[in-house]
Amino acid sequence: LCSVVSCLFSSVVPREISAMADRRDWGGGGEDPEENTQRMIERIWESLMDIRARMDQQALVPPVAVPPGDGEAVPVAPVPPRVEVPFVAPVPPPPPVLLAEEPVMQVEKFLRLQPPTYSRGPNPDTTELWVHEIERVFATMRCPAVDKAVLAAYQLRGFALEWWRLKMQTTFAGSTEEAITWSEFLDVFNDTFFPIQVQQVKRGQFRTLQQGNSSVLEYQMRFMALSRYAPYVVLDNNMIVEYFIRDLRVELQDAIVPLMCKTVEEAAQRAATLERSIRTRQVGESGSGSFRLPQ
Repeated sequence: LCSVVSCLFSSVVPREISAMADRRDWGGGGEDPEENTQRMIERIWESLMDIRARMDQQALVPPVAVPPGDGEAVPVAPVPPRVEVPFVAPVPPPPPVLLAEEPVMQVEKFLRLQPPTYSRGPNPDTTELWVHEIERVFATMRCPAVDKAVLAAYQLRGFALEWWRLKMQTTFAGSTEEAITWSEFLDVFNDTFFPIQVQQVKRGQFRTLQQGNSSVLEYQMRFMALSRYAPYVVLDNNMIVEYFIRDLRVELQDAIVPLMCKTVEEAAQRAATLERSIRTRQVGESGSGSFRLPQ
């Protein structure tokens, strides 16, 4: 605005002065100099106001762009200034805590199934029942092998708990419960709470076991319960399948042997299917006097 005022004084004022001189030269010198000066100032002020109004009006109108080949002006929206956003490095996620929580979760799953505790001294019947129940809980919760000894030891009470603490200081000195396998736990547990004499009786029962009048399912359950006392058989898969088939009834043996079953479970399923088929046929031939399987 100051530059505009300077321009006005440099252009308007000389013209006004020149006009006043011309009027004096032509006989107009009778005008009052002060009135002339006042009129000059008013004209300058009007010029300033007019210039300011035009400048304000231009500020409100956005710039226009004329596309090539078109005479019409198209308003262009003003582009806002670009704001630079400073780069912030992402914050790394916190370390996972699953490993610390996993043992607690396993214990909660284990206890939710209400496993039995063991607090008595040597007692073959109680010991065997407790081991069976603990293993049933392990199967239900799909317990990892590394956690079995830890969870079983957690259920020991009284005399059994004191015995386990002694074993950790002697037999398993320098080891942790997590490093002890389920087989190792059962070995030391049975040595104390399942006397060797009882184990020998169980081994004898396994060697002389026969299906007899039992169903295939009943025979399978008895076979698997006694097989734990014959580790030399359990550790050899082919041998345990052979033992299982050998003690089936003769009519089932003859049909199962050629099938070359790979596991006891497979042999038991095939034997049970054959057994049902024989029973069904016998029902249809009940009046013929043919051979019938024992009920």
